[in-house]
Amino acid sequence: MVNVIKKKRLPWIDDPRKGVYIDDGALFVLHLIANGLLARIGSDNFALTMRTPIEWSHEEMLKFLIKVSEEYGFELSDFSTMTYAFTEDYEKDLFDPKTRTILPEYEDVFQKYLKEVDEFEKYKKDNGLEDHGPLPPTKGKKFYLPPQLPKVYEGGYKWALDQIEADTEKGKLFKRIFDDQFGLEDLEQIFKMNHVILAWNEPEDSDNYYQKQITDSIIHWTSFSVDPPERIRKQMLKDVNAYLKLFMTDKLGPNRGNRRARGASVMESRNIYTFKKHKDMFLEYLVDMKNQFGNDLTFTDPFDEYPLESDTDAEEVKERYKNRKFLFLHTLFAFEYMGCIRIRGLGSNWDWRRDDPTQYEVGLTVINLQKAVDPIGGNQSVKSIDPIVVIEKGKGYIKLHKNGQKIPIGTITSRKFRLVNILIDPLGTARTVDSIFDAIRLEKDDADSRLKDPYLAKQRKVDIINFALKELQKTKGLKGKVSIKYLKDNQSAYLELTV
Repeated sequence: MVNVIKKKRLPWIDDPRKGVYIDDGALFVLHLIANGLLARIGSDNFALTMRTPIEWSHEEMLKFLIKVSEEYGFELSDFSTMTYAFTEDYEKDLFDPKTRTILPEYEDVFQKYLKEVDEFEKYKKDNGLEDHGPLPPTKGKKFYLPPQLPKVYEGGYKWALDQIEADTEKGKLFKRIFDDQFGLEDLEQIFKMNHVILAWNEPEDSDNYYQKQITDSIIHWTSFSVDPPERIRKQMLKDVNAYLKLFMTDKLGPNRGNRRARGASVMESRNIYTFKKHKDMFLEYLVDMKNQFGNDLTFTDPFDEYPLESDTDAEEVKERYKNRKFLFLHTLFAFEYMGCIRIRGLGSNWDWRRDDPTQYEVGLTVINLQKAVDPIGGNQSVKSIDPIVVIEKGKGYIKLHKNGQKIPIGTITSRKFRLVNILIDPLGTARTVDSIFDAIRLEKDDADSRLKDPYLAKQRKVDIINFALKELQKTKGLKGKVSIKYLKDNQSAYLELTV
């Protein structure tokens, strides 16, 4: 009999179900996942970077996403490493820095390149290829790529290429990585290899040094899609909203665990403001901004006492966590949950062209700040509508309150039922247009040519969603009560219900 040893799962410090404070950035990322905003990241490493909490490294973001997938039981997909983004860091200069002439040891390589260029120019002339300046020449609709300048690599990348050529186990792993033919198991192996301990006097041409160097590059430029099934996203939204309710009623306990932030081991502050303090501070700021600039606002975190500079060291990151009393992202999501604001965009103000401190930046629309002023049931406001969906014998119904009347909204296969089902739980949560359309898609849509056209597909999806909405608005009991609001140039939308 073979004993199967299961991988031991480490405790999750940012579990929203544990009833303790989680990291402000962790709440942000959970919101992104639950709303389908990391579903199509794939090879877009920059998009993942822009959605990474400002206190976290890229590696910490990847490991958090992996942990979420383990805890909620779904698979990650579309693993990719932008190899071309870091290979130039390992290119060797083939020219003498003083004379700018080719180094003697590379003359043969360069002469071969010049010969290939001459042959290509002759081919162009003989075959009537058309020049396009810096772009490759063409003939008809076909492009012809000219010879490329020779490249010689060194350091960790050269070591990895040597491993591939020798067909070692590490070489096979690197080949899968560089060919974008890898998955989670391979990435976790890269993490393990990256944890190699270097001696204080480690030679810069040792295997360990090269292994550390190339795995650093791979991790920094790796990304993947995080696209849990709809039922799991709904559960995550429920968990996040349950967590927000505990935050708004001061029922969260202290988080005594340690987490990593920019490589430092940090702990959450032991003195976090009550929700009333959070609410009063943010409400005062929003009222002032609204009076000056109207309902549509964009601003950076005004309560950030420890802005992150590009050279912020580990001790400064520890101080940021230790002394942070105001949780900006928690407060934003709480105000949106209460119906006070609608978040249009949230990320960082990072800009490669400047050296300003990196802070969270939000674009929001003020809806009704009175909902934060009128306390109902403790110190939090509640929505006047708490709708639920009911399914009976293949037919769907909506109840605007727990004990309210059942309003029929079609069979469970109809577009209007599916539209309500995806946008109502929880009410007011924005979803991407792509995820909404996927939920209401019918078999006949496969034959819709406009959905296959990259220029027409987005608007066609919006049109189909709006058609389903109009059908819903004809329903007795919902006339004049239901609408959809679009955000970010029709990139996402949410459902509105009124009494």
